[in-house]
Amino acid sequence: MLPMRPLPPSCVLALTFASACVAYEPVDADLERLAAASRRGDGGTFSFASAAAVAMRDNPELRAAAARARAVGVDTVPFDVEAEWRGNEDMLALLVDPLELLGVGPRAGAVAEVAAEASAAAVELAQVRWRVFGELLELFLRQREVATLTVPALDFDAAAWERSGVAAPAEVGKLRAAQARAVAMKAWLDALQRQDRAALARVLGRHPDVAVAFDLALDPLRDPVPADDAALLRRPDLRLTAARLQIAEATFRRAVAEQYPAVKLGPDLPLDGGGVQGMAVLRLPFHAVGRAEAARERRDAAFADLSAAWLAVSQEAVAATAELEVAAAEERAAEAARDAAEQALRSAAAAARTEIDGFGMFGERAVMALAETEQHHRAVLARVRAQARFAFVHGWPLGARGLPEVRP
Repeated sequence: MLPMRPLPPSCVLALTFASACVAYEPVDADLERLAAASRRGDGGTFSFASAAAVAMRDNPELRAAAARARAVGVDTVPFDVEAEWRGNEDMLALLVDPLELLGVGPRAGAVAEVAAEASAAAVELAQVRWRVFGELLELFLRQREVATLTVPALDFDAAAWERSGVAAPAEVGKLRAAQARAVAMKAWLDALQRQDRAALARVLGRHPDVAVAFDLALDPLRDPVPADDAALLRRPDLRLTAARLQIAEATFRRAVAEQYPAVKLGPDLPLDGGGVQGMAVLRLPFHAVGRAEAARERRDAAFADLSAAWLAVSQEAVAATAELEVAAAEERAAEAARDAAEQALRSAAAAARTEIDGFGMFGERAVMALAETEQHHRAVLARVRAQARFAFVHGWPLGARGLPEVRP
């Protein structure tokens, strides 16, 4: 039988460290089961606050951002202990870098880099929440308005008027065209409601087949939206750009430290008895200056990106304010035109019911009323988009009452 040799000390150390490692766990990525699971979510009626809370828990995009934030949060910079075993001398050397023990040098730069990445990941999570809440805001605002939009009633029987011989064929044709337009407008409003319910289900992490509805009792924008520099400076996307600057700063610091020589010191232990000796390993980096210069340029680029982001945010706020003002003015004009057209339609309808030749203007007035109503509906939806964009651009819902926290 061959004699059994003991494991080298370096192998014993490696096995000791491996015992603390994370075990691999497979993930079930079957698309059919994933599709089936998406239809098992709870439906129901959601207020804005409850929809925001459910989205924070179930929205896949938010779950992914939260997982990335957790991943960076548990990341660590390993502390290297170099073990060297020399079999011919039966010696074991354990070496460490004393600068790492003192919290300086390349490892200190790496620790600062990981901390900056963790901060950026938390801000990125806040940015995703902010974007999801902005999408929810537009959905709820649009549904509040769509619920109030109506289509003029054209309850005249075009065929009866045509058979009576009192109305000219051209006037009957106008009435039929207006009635067809009214049917199309109702179908359009119904489609908007179905599309928004499907969008709400998606934001909540549900399949569009899951029955969800809007609770529109409370206006999400019942509190005034702050429109100043302080609100803009709190925007998560701007803070994310600032966090990326801190990452570039930490990377530059690490690259500067890696330019210089590093020494690892430690004891040289005899395994068969004898005196302990000292041992040192010197690392001499050559041509590392280019990496440091590149890191400095990337840091300067990140600073310029932050300046550009602030200017873009400021310009976006001005544009959103102007867009909302124009949209509100367009809505008021469209509302006045619609009211005038509906008044003319009511007068024409009264004349058609009481006068023998009163049907002559009804078809034309119906076409005009439907056109002005459609224009008003589109103006209302344009104002809703502008209103939601104005709130989103100014960092809403930061500071809003009764809503989940957006800050990391």
